[in-house]
Amino acid sequence: MKSARYLFAAVFLFSGVCRLSADEVSDSARGAVKEAEAKIQAEVVAPILGPGRAYAFLEAEAIVKVTNDEVTKSGVGKTRKSRKAGEAEKGEQDEAGSMQEQSARQEKNSSEKKKHVSLELRKMKLRVLYDSASVGKPALEALKAALLGLYADKLEAGDIVFVPAPFYRGNSNPEASAG
Repeated sequence: MKSARYLFAAVFLFSGVCRLSADEVSDSARGAVKEAEAKIQAEVVAPILGPGRAYAFLEAEAIVKVTNDEVTKSGVGKTRKSRKAGEAEKGEQDEAGSMQEQSARQEKNSSEKKKHVSLELRKMKLRVLYDSASVGKPALEALKAALLGLYADKLEAGDIVFVPAPFYRGNSNPEASAG
């Protein structure tokens, strides 16, 4: 089976530099393509052609969008309290002519950074391996029409290739029954 090829274009939406390793981008894209492939298989191919009668293999071009959000919060609080002679509060004794002063200051800084990575599949190519003995041309045409309707902006008629293959179904050795 030929491995899928991926084309990545990174779009940086904020002026900050985003550091993503090639492995992170590649793993994310591979996961997105595998997810789309599984969805096509489970929700389109199997219901139309029948379970186990065909398998979808997807190649896709993806755009990677990376956004950085940075939120910085800071605050300063200051309190000052002074008393002159003769202004003693309840429970305190004031010495004649004395002056009291209290001062407090509090600072708080917090910073939060978030990196958002999203992948958008752009152009897709789909190969469908199907059982040539049990799937007819009308079913393949129905599948193609459904795929083109669902993915009109990503698939063209030439991007869908049907590959016939004899699927083995049975309990005995396939080579023994052929000879």
